[in-house]
Amino acid sequence: MAVPLRKSFTQVQLNDERDIIEGILQIGTYTPPPGLPTLEELRTMNVDVQESLDEITALEKALEAARNMLLGRAQIRHEALMRTKSQLIASYGRDSNILLTVGIKPLGDYKRAARRNTDDEETPTDSTPTT
Repeated sequence: MAVPLRKSFTQVQLNDERDIIEGILQIGTYTPPPGLPTLEELRTMNVDVQESLDEITALEKALEAARNMLLGRAQIRHEALMRTKSQLIASYGRDSNILLTVGIKPLGDYKRAARRNTDDEETPTDSTPTT
């Protein structure tokens, strides 16, 4: 019967198992019984796990670099767009139909903040008459 795969291992578990295998490999007199992995197989498994961890680390660094590149490019685009938008408003006026066609809302179309009641303005909810 196959053992079901775990969803994840913590870094601590991976490090502990690596250290155990390294310790087993240091025992000069140990010979595994039939059915258990040989010392060379344990060594190979240890190398395979470490290579996978190294690959994940490299991919995480590449992902972080790609995110930083995206943020930089998005910031440059945003600033250029804000300057362009200001120029369009200055050139054509705030209520121009040209601004509507490019997606800039006229001044009156922005949603105004809703007024909220404060605790002092709340009306009593129980129906007992006051005298």
